[in-house]
Amino acid sequence: MAVKYTKDELSDIRSQAVFCTPDVRCPRHSSALKVVRTFAHHQVGGTVRERAFDAWPAPPDWVPDQVHLVCQECQVIVPARTGPDLQEVWRNAVGRVREGLVKRGRDPAILTTDERYLKVSLELPTGREEKVSVVIAPEELTFGAEKLAAMLLDAYDRHIP
Repeated sequence: MAVKYTKDELSDIRSQAVFCTPDVRCPRHSSALKVVRTFAHHQVGGTVRERAFDAWPAPPDWVPDQVHLVCQECQVIVPARTGPDLQEVWRNAVGRVREGLVKRGRDPAILTTDERYLKVSLELPTGREEKVSVVIAPEELTFGAEKLAAMLLDAYDRHIP
């Protein structure tokens, strides 16, 4: 019988799916999860077609929106959002955080990101060893870049003396 993933394990899997869909790793075994279904859309003129495919990647000209992933050992299917729209929100939010750092008189080089786990780290003015790290839940990408950047900068500001 399959044992369901915990909330943290699901978040870990879904975070990886945003940028690393074909290489998502099981948090229990570190083995690669298999994409068993890809949901994608394709726009032709003013018409948008949606379709499910039994593999990854979607065919050319089809944009992936969601996948179903499964670990061969765990046998639990995990739906996860993916695709260029979420990736664009992430990149735009990171760009806005860099702009916000400049406005605060800080070098944007203090910002490091990890796309695989949607993690942002910011060095504090007290020294390179002290950092604020925030892991973004994949569903937070639906908030949009501006709100996401504001959340990240707020987390940084709370640690500034």
